[in-house]
This record gives sequence, structure tokens and C-alpha cells, in this order.
Amino acid sequence: MIGSVVINLLSILQNHHIDRVNHTNFLGVTIDEHLSWKIHITKVSGKLSRMCGILLRARQVLYGHTLISLYDALVKPHLIYCNVLWGNSYKTPLYKLHLMQKRILRIITFSEFHAHTRPIFINYDIMSVKFLSKYLSAIFVYKSINMKLPLTFCSLFTRNITSRTSCDLRIPFHRHKKTEHSILISGPRIWNKLTKLCKQSSSLHIFKKRLRRLLSIEFN
Repeated sequence: MIGSVVINLLSILQNHHIDRVNHTNFLGVTIDEHLSWKIHITKVSGKLSRMCGILLRARQVLYGHTLISLYDALVKPHLIYCNVLWGNSYKTPLYKLHLMQKRILRIITFSEFHAHTRPIFINYDIMSVKFLSKYLSAIFVYKSINMKLPLTFCSLFTRNITSRTSCDLRIPFHRHKKTEHSILISGPRIWNKLTKLCKQSSSLHIFKKRLRRLLSIEFN
């Protein structure tokens, strides 16, 4: 069957020149040839940098929770969009994105340039980039194993039958370092660290509440 698919594909591509590129855009996500997501993360960081100028002007006439609402409307969507693909990538590009996020938080809270941002994250209930990535990955896994996603995504993870608890997931064998950043690998690793109570949540709403409580302990 695979052979026939390849033959059909070759017949379609015959006499059509395909240029090789080091990256391409697909539905708002930049996919590079090494699947490192560095280019995409750099683009997201650039978008947040432009938001800094907008928020600096906005805070001249707005304040308080209105600026937080602007953060939710202008900044957070860029951090959330397809995060399960790129959010567990290499630490260096993600750290640059985290620095940009902290700069924005200082702007909307009228904090000093070098002000410590941990209290800001806590007081305004805002997730850092790393916190957000783990949160969204765990939710994706929960939806997948509980059949709350399209069928294509409901067979991505396998329960670990050798584990002491059937709630754990098997981590697939992988040879390459970059594969560790895939949701197929990072997802089960994040999931297996959750408590049994959290994994066995009867609804997505309950799972989110328990998950957020667990992650807040880890990151705070």
C-alpha cells in the first residue's frame, strides 16, 4: 500500500520542480528543516517585541486590569497558538521568549526595568512561558487519552502496562536528541510526573484546576 502511495505521489510530482527551503510557514507556524522551532520562536519573540511599543503607549491612558486585559488579548494568544508543537523546545530560544514576556509584564504593571517579576506572575495569575507549555501539553495528553480530540490524535499515547499504576504512559524509544521536544515524548514525561489524583480527574475542568495547582507549586 505504501509503495502505491509513493508511486502515485511521484506521478503527481513528475516534471514539477520543488525548491528546497530551510523553513516554511504553515497555518501561522514556521516549520524549519531541523524541526528545532527556533525560527518560529524567534518570530513569536519579534511579535511580542512589537507589542512592547503598543503597550508602552497604551499605559499612558490605561491602567490596572485594563492593561492585563490587553495582555490577554495581544500577548497571550501568541504564546498559546500551537504551543504543544514548539513550547517544549530548546531552552535558549524559549528563555529569550521568557525575557520578552517579563519585559511586557514590567510595562503593564509600571514596574522598574530590573524589577523582579516572580511576584507579578503570582499576583496577576499569569503563567510563564515554561509553566504555560507544560500546562498546555498536559491538557493535550488528557484530552487525547480521554477521547476528547479528533480520532487522529486519540491514539498518540500508550499506557505503560509495566508501571505500578496504569495511569502512566509509555515513553517511546527515540534515538535523536531533538525528538525529546516532540509532544510524543515530552507529553508522557510531563504526564507521568502528575499525581494519580490529577490524572484520574473525572472532567477536563477538574483536571485543569488540579493541574494548575500542581504546576504552581513547581514554578512558585
